[in-house]
Amino acid sequence: MKTTTFIEQCLAGEATVADIDDAIDHWHDGDSQLELHEFLGMTLDEYAKWIKNPGYLNQLISSKQAA
Repeated sequence: MKTTTFIEQCLAGEATVADIDDAIDHWHDGDSQLELHEFLGMTLDEYAKWIKNPGYLNQLISSKQAA
């Protein structure tokens, strides 16, 4: 069974960017074989940009919504 990523949940209106800490906690508490960036639904480049600038997450979601 495929689990939806945090980004997919945001795009579906099931989560907001404010929920990212909960998603990270879920990854830490779970047994996912995915890297954190994959679990969140980000490429490694997107993840690196988000780490450097947390506000990038809003931009990332908006750009995916527009696509």
